[in-house]
Amino acid sequence: MHMFMVTKSARPRIGDLLREDGLLSDGGLERGLSAQRRTGREIRLGSALVGLGVITEEALLSALTR
Repeated sequence: MHMFMVTKSARPRIGDLLREDGLLSDGGLERGLSAQRRTGREIRLGSALVGLGVITEEALLSALTR
């Protein structure tokens, strides 16, 4: 019998990318995660952050294309 380890993708998380670029504060990240939890994670974090006005759509697109 073989055992396989399942690991998460090595792809960076959007919150981490935005924070590295100085476009998102810890407080802004928490606001976005809180909004995401309230919706039952039906929206993606980036969309929540844009909707809250924490980041711009341009900042999100820039991070997503990295």
